[in-house]
Amino acid sequence: MRRGTGFILIELLIVAVVIAMMAGVYFAWYSPKHSAGLKKSVEGGPEDVPGGTAETVLGKAMQKAESVDCMNDLNQVRQAIVMYSSDAGAYPPNLEALNLPNMIHCPVSGAAYQYDPQTGVVRCPTHPKY
Repeated sequence: MRRGTGFILIELLIVAVVIAMMAGVYFAWYSPKHSAGLKKSVEGGPEDVPGGTAETVLGKAMQKAESVDCMNDLNQVRQAIVMYSSDAGAYPPNLEALNLPNMIHCPVSGAAYQYDPQTGVVRCPTHPKY
């Protein structure tokens, strides 16, 4: 048996699924009502979007990525506090003493991290669970 030069049914189905997925991603990203909510979540933070979450899956993923960025910065600041205290024998008087100029503010909201020099605890006002 010889195969013809046309498409077989499986190939057509795969092409249709790929096109449908691409259209779904396009409309989820560029639809006017959803992109407005996504724009709010990217520009102003999660508190600007009704219910505290973005309306699209992509918006939720971007918010999660932003919160992970904040969590990573907090972990690095905490490690720097531990290293400072092991060298100096005391916690730093403020976060500026750590010489981490780009990591003393939340990357999402820009709010300064809250630091207690008595206990060495640092927290983010935007993401209190971290």
